[in-house]
Amino acid sequence: MTFPSHRFEISKVFSIINSEPVRNKFNLSFNDVETLRKIIHNSGVRWGVNGRFKENIELLPESQNTWEIGLNRLIAGYAMKSSDEFWQDVLPLEIDGDNAKIFGRFLDFYKLILKINTEALNNFNLREWSLWINNLIDAFFKYDNKTEVELLYLKSLINELSIVSEHSYIAIDFSVIQSFFVKELNYRQTGSGFISGKLTFSSMMPLRSVPFKIICIIGMNDDLFPRKIISQGFDLMRAFPRNLDKNLREMDRYLFIETLLSAKEKLYISYKGRNIKDNAELLPSICLFELTEYIKKQYIKKHIQEDKQESLIDMLTTIHPLQAFSKKYFSTQNEKYFSYHKENCIGKLEKKQPNKPFFEEKIIAPSDSLLSISIGTLESFFKCQAKFFMTKVIGIYIDKENVLDDYENIQIDNLETYNISQYIISMILHGKSIENMENIFRAKGILPHGVSGEVKIKEIKENACNIANTIIPMISNKKKRHVFVDINVNDINISGVIKDIYEDKLIIYSSSKLKGKYYITTCLKHLLLNASDYKTSLIFIGLDGKIEFKPVPLSDAFKILHNLMEIYKIGLTKCLPFFPDTSFTYFKNGCQLKANVISSWSYYNYKTHENGGEKYFEPYFMLCFEEFDIEDTKSKVFSMFDELSKIIFKDLNMFLI
Repeated sequence: MTFPSHRFEISKVFSIINSEPVRNKFNLSFNDVETLRKIIHNSGVRWGVNGRFKENIELLPESQNTWEIGLNRLIAGYAMKSSDEFWQDVLPLEIDGDNAKIFGRFLDFYKLILKINTEALNNFNLREWSLWINNLIDAFFKYDNKTEVELLYLKSLINELSIVSEHSYIAIDFSVIQSFFVKELNYRQTGSGFISGKLTFSSMMPLRSVPFKIICIIGMNDDLFPRKIISQGFDLMRAFPRNLDKNLREMDRYLFIETLLSAKEKLYISYKGRNIKDNAELLPSICLFELTEYIKKQYIKKHIQEDKQESLIDMLTTIHPLQAFSKKYFSTQNEKYFSYHKENCIGKLEKKQPNKPFFEEKIIAPSDSLLSISIGTLESFFKCQAKFFMTKVIGIYIDKENVLDDYENIQIDNLETYNISQYIISMILHGKSIENMENIFRAKGILPHGVSGEVKIKEIKENACNIANTIIPMISNKKKRHVFVDINVNDINISGVIKDIYEDKLIIYSSSKLKGKYYITTCLKHLLLNASDYKTSLIFIGLDGKIEFKPVPLSDAFKILHNLMEIYKIGLTKCLPFFPDTSFTYFKNGCQLKANVISSWSYYNYKTHENGGEKYFEPYFMLCFEEFDIEDTKSKVFSMFDELSKIIFKDLNMFLI
């Protein structure tokens, strides 16, 4: 019922269809909705029906990131494969047959909310609104044992409208109907009644004649109490106020005073004092602020030494930690903090025991499937051994938070910049035009709107062209080939196809600076080629220039691979403190722990108040090595980090030109 007043944000649309009764009505499971979230978010949908919708709310008629563009991409993608060529101004995004079925059901749902949104803009009389809401309930909800009580209650509210409609034929706005249902659903009591047991929960109401031993008031924030008066368009009392009119804010202040008088022994008042996202201070209700000021002026501190700085308000106020498992609740240092949570207490007691490094825990040798691997699998091992060990060996996966973004890109992150640049370089090397790149990435919903998007794609194209222009002279008039390798090293069988070989040179490019993970993966391919008796050199081109490796003799290639496979075998039984980018920086600094090595692993940005570095960018490093202090050079973990960095990069660096 709130659609006529919001912007059709993707998160709000999915908050409706993710409701179990609505899902059941459209024959969608929870997993189906999760699949749809990913598909539709990947299509570039963020908010707004179309360009006309944005124009109607006095914004530029920009159709990028709207539902119309995103859904048209998926519909076109069902009929044809994903392509970088437009079909009737639509860039197709392929959707497979199984997902197409659930996408079709979602389209039925989306068309319905569009229809309802349009109809809600009309002015009907009460009888017509009653019929309309009945149809709305039938369209969105399926009657079953779970929903029967709630739907019958809604029907009873509609019946009340029907009774009134017999005496009223005036056309009214939807906001009137919306206000009626919101009020009834929020405030009508459906429980067992007031003061029905030892503990009563209720909204604030006149209590002066009913004393209580203990009264607790929660949620006393400035933006919640006293209630803000939101004027409706049909509210004549607000448009033409008179003396003795009802005032909600003044009533709330009066109720607060009555509540104070009704508390006979104890009064507990709480409010949210800090923002959980940025820790910004939140203000209490003006009523609570006035109460504390009154206490300061009217009461004196007894049994408090004058030299103590603690005020009476400080004594009465307890600032609680954000989390219930905070150590404050399980310490005897302050009686204000206590907890009855058994599991959290046990966890804190166990936390006092010395932490054992995660990597020391050995497990039973993994299955034979990890002894016969592809080149890609080997690369993923050295890119992040912690992730490989947790996912491939133990079977633990870290699910990233699946949050739908309701806003267009204001800026492009590093990963998106890298992917766009790699794509443009590939297009140039294949002799294809890149003039239409801005339109393609706008259609995908990736670029920021307006001039900022134009500037960003121009910058990316320039960097991509510089790298491509470095590569073109090396590959022009040279035959490109792919080589299949299949060798056994240290009882590990490695196989796969290595591409981008031009005569006797393996040429690999990256649209970012040379990092440790790229250094390792390119060198692995170089070693595998030479170990398969292909005498090739290696050239790596990145944003910071190029590096070259000369051919590796067959015996040396096997020797280096043997050492790497020995590390691979150990890495199948425990977690290793090898962090490719940090280790690479450490090795380049002569294995000296300098500032850039420390910041590569972990740093704190005082401007954005965010943590960074490999430790925080890779959640599996955070999981396995959260306690690792890289500056503690005497620890066992650092000793292994130092040893692995030297072994791996010293061997790979042997044939650098």
